[in-house]
Amino acid sequence: MVECLYRMKGLRNAFERLLAATDLETQREIYQECGIRTHLDTPGFRWLLSRQPVLSLLAVPPAQRSEVTDEYEGGWGTFSLDTLDTVFHRTLIRHNPFWLVGFTGGYTSECHLPTCSRNATRN
Repeated sequence: MVECLYRMKGLRNAFERLLAATDLETQREIYQECGIRTHLDTPGFRWLLSRQPVLSLLAVPPAQRSEVTDEYEGGWGTFSLDTLDTVFHRTLIRHNPFWLVGFTGGYTSECHLPTCSRNATRN
């Protein structure tokens, strides 16, 4: 999926800039400036995230799938976009091992769980 974002949506440069951001304010500015949400908010993206196999690959349990589908206005597409907004506005991606490995396939020496845990409790 990340390769799709990079190639089909032309977001490689945007994500490289996001990953290079040294502070949260810079990351927020890049996220807004590059229009990440706008690039992703398409019928194709929403359709893709409504498919059970995709949600299974993303490790979303069946109970959570049903709850979001039934209770979240706009379903999985809107939930996913809102989640990305929250992540990019509250978490410095370069220091978060979960998001970093998702976007890059690896970790950096400055990214480790104790730092992420401390930051998560403050946000």
